[in-house]
Amino acid sequence: MYGWDITQEQLAWYRKRSDPTQEREEGEPEDTNLVQEQPWTEDEAFQQTGSTFFEADRLTQVSARIATTPRPQTFRFHPGDNFVDADFYPARTRREMEVKIWEEPVQDSTYIVAGDPAFGHNEYNNNSAAQVMRCFADGIDQVAEYATATIQPHQFAQLLWSLVGYYGAKPNNRILMICELNGPGEEVWRQYRSIQGLLNQGYMRAAAEKKGIANIANNARNYVFQRSDSLTSGHSLQWKTATQNKVQIFEACRNYLHSSTLLVRSIDAVEEMKSITRDGDSIGAPGNKRDDRTFALALGVRAWDEKLRRGLITGNRTRESERAKLSLSIIDQYALFNRSTLDYFLKEKQVTREGAALQAMRAQRRASTGMMRRLVPATRRF
Repeated sequence: MYGWDITQEQLAWYRKRSDPTQEREEGEPEDTNLVQEQPWTEDEAFQQTGSTFFEADRLTQVSARIATTPRPQTFRFHPGDNFVDADFYPARTRREMEVKIWEEPVQDSTYIVAGDPAFGHNEYNNNSAAQVMRCFADGIDQVAEYATATIQPHQFAQLLWSLVGYYGAKPNNRILMICELNGPGEEVWRQYRSIQGLLNQGYMRAAAEKKGIANIANNARNYVFQRSDSLTSGHSLQWKTATQNKVQIFEACRNYLHSSTLLVRSIDAVEEMKSITRDGDSIGAPGNKRDDRTFALALGVRAWDEKLRRGLITGNRTRESERAKLSLSIIDQYALFNRSTLDYFLKEKQVTREGAALQAMRAQRRASTGMMRRLVPATRRF
C-alpha cells in the first residue's frame, strides 16, 4: 500500500507486544483491541469504542469483489410538485450520484424496495436511504441504491414509488415495499398511500395514463409486520424499530453477508459497515457516522426472509435456476414453467394426503377412546 517492506525486526517487535500464546480459531475475528493498539494501517488505528459488528476480513473480501465488478449507472432523482412530474436524470458530478443501478429489472423476478427516511431509526443519522434487492430462494442481491440528506418526506415517497414502478414494470414481476415508520417515516408512508389513491381513482389518473405509470401499483405489495414469536400474521403495515427487532435485523444482515447469501454491490454501504459497532444491545454507527444504507439493507433482508423466501424455495427460484432460465428458448421456458407447476401441484397433493391420513388417525383414536370409556362402567358393575 505504501511501498514499504516489513522488516524482520518490525515483525519481532509486533510479536513481542502481542500475546504469543494466543491462537485464533478458524474464522474467528481478530481481537479489536490488539488491532487498535498495534495497527498495520491507519484504518485499524482509528477504531470506535465497542466491538466491531461486521468482521473486517469479510468486508475486505466484499470490497475486493466490488472493485472488479462494472461500475453502476448513476442518476439524480428530481422530485416534482406531484408524483407524475418526478423524473431521473444522469448524474454529471459525484455530488449528483443519488441513485446507483447495478442491474436493470429482469422479467418474472421478485424484488424488495426498502426505505429508511432520515432521522428514522436513529435521530443522529441524516441520510434518507433506499435499497432495491432482487430475491432468490438461496440469496438476495442488491441491484440499486439511493441515498441523500436533502429530500423531504413527500419527495421520498415519490422516490419509493419510482423504484417500485421501475422494477415492477416487467411482466410477472412482484414487488414488496418495506419502510421505517419512526421519525418522519409515518409521513412518508401516508404520502406513499396518498399517491396510490391518486393514481387509482384520483385527479392524477389521466396524467399518469399519458405517461404510462397509472398501473405501477398492480404488482406491488406492502410489508405486514409480524412478531417472530407470533403464530398468526400481523395486522400492522410497515416497520417500527425497537431495540429488540433492530438487533435481530442487524444480526440477520451480518449472518447472510458472511455466508454470501446477501450480495452487496455498494462500496458506500461497505464503508458504513466498517464503522458499525456493538455495545451491549446498541448496534449502529457512533457519533456523526451513518448507517442508513446498512439499515435499509437489513430491512430488505428481514422482508425477504419472512415474507418471500418460502415461496421462492417452493418454486425452486435459486440464483442458478434463474440464470439458466435466461439462456433457454421460449419452448424450453414454457416446459420449465409446466414442470415447476406440476411439481408444485404434486407437493400440494402430497400435503393434502398426509393431512387426511393424520385426521383419519386422530378420528380412529377418538373412537377407540370412546369405546373404552363405555366399557369401563360395565366392568366396574361386574
